[in-house]
Amino acid sequence: MIPNKYKWQIRQDVSVENIVNTLLESRGVVDKDKFLNSDIKDLYDPFLLKGMKSAVQRILQARDTNESVIIYGDYDVDGITSTSILYSFLKEINVNVGYYIPSRTKEGYGLNEEAVQKIAKVANLIITVDNGIASMAEVKLANTLNLDIIITDHHDCHAELPPAFCIINPKQPDCQYPFNGLAGVGVAFKLIQAIAQEVNMDVLKYIELVSVGTVADIVPLVDENRILTAIGLKMLENTQNKGLAALLSIINKDNKQITSDILGYQIGPRVNAISRLSDAKIAVELFTTDSAEIAQEIAIKLDDTNKRRKSIENEIFKQAVEYIENNNLVDNDVLIVLGDGWNHGVIGIVASRIVDKYYKPTIIFTLENGKYTGSARSIVGFNMFKALAVQEGYMIKYGGHPMAAGMSIAEENMQAFIEDMKISNSISEDVLTPKLDIDI
Repeated sequence: MIPNKYKWQIRQDVSVENIVNTLLESRGVVDKDKFLNSDIKDLYDPFLLKGMKSAVQRILQARDTNESVIIYGDYDVDGITSTSILYSFLKEINVNVGYYIPSRTKEGYGLNEEAVQKIAKVANLIITVDNGIASMAEVKLANTLNLDIIITDHHDCHAELPPAFCIINPKQPDCQYPFNGLAGVGVAFKLIQAIAQEVNMDVLKYIELVSVGTVADIVPLVDENRILTAIGLKMLENTQNKGLAALLSIINKDNKQITSDILGYQIGPRVNAISRLSDAKIAVELFTTDSAEIAQEIAIKLDDTNKRRKSIENEIFKQAVEYIENNNLVDNDVLIVLGDGWNHGVIGIVASRIVDKYYKPTIIFTLENGKYTGSARSIVGFNMFKALAVQEGYMIKYGGHPMAAGMSIAEENMQAFIEDMKISNSISEDVLTPKLDIDI
């Protein structure tokens, strides 16, 4: 039964002569054959991405001179799969490579100055994956330490870009790449694809993990995202990745067809859980190990951790609802919920559940050591990233997308931030009414 809060939007201009054609047309598909028949040959030339040539040359230089390279990842599924495929590939072509995943609770998202200083003592080059585009101060610091940084990211760009060695992000200004909707793992894969062309290697085996990260990051499954996901799903039926095989042995005991639902609702939450409650590096180890025994041990650990995550999430969700109701926030256009000591790794899921319950843009904050760490989720028609950009002066740092973002704010700035968010963001009733588009 569909909730009656939805406003139904039924198209009046469709023909029912061909249901498939009608569905594709209503969803904006221009090239129907390419949409329905995904082929790796339809992927774009990676060198169309701005910064790609410089990045490839720098990485191959690092290989040839045996420089130490560190991949700086992120702790969500997109970041973990990005780190895993780039680490495995660079090892395969004999780059002296390691990886660094910041702690979700102690360090937060993106580059941080302490980590940059540590890495500068042991490496000559950092390659970021799924982060870095908002790390102005950290990149400037790296430059003073003679540490080159190659940024690969897919998040929205701020007005000024960091002064990195080079940047690969299809959303950056003057990038002529035909598709700007890649996930972070998609951008990392394009880097792999470009290097592979130079060293004459095949990259097909990495697409399994690309499909996992792409689906888990909820980017639109169109264009290259659709191609990579479709190929990955086929390969997962007989995966050669020990970690994916171990997870699927727990999740898919009945050997059902591998679908995007299994990636998004089964694999994704288990991978995320380990970084929410433990250490994301464990998940990278899962996807990069050659040992079936180690993979099975880690997969069981991820499954157990996910069960614990659900219990913590339910308790925080209950407290968040009570906060909204007790403080009479239901009628606010943007819901801002303040908690104390809530688990950093779970507040993003809670924000999504609050959006589902109230259909309002939502930011969940947790206070720790005089600083609020927040996770935001939005609704169609309200650009959360732009709303936060207006309040940039209150924040220590922020980043994200129109539909999801993260930020940190000093405790003393929080009330002013809340008041300005109220004043600056009046949302129309039409936007606050969820809609179902009826294709035919």
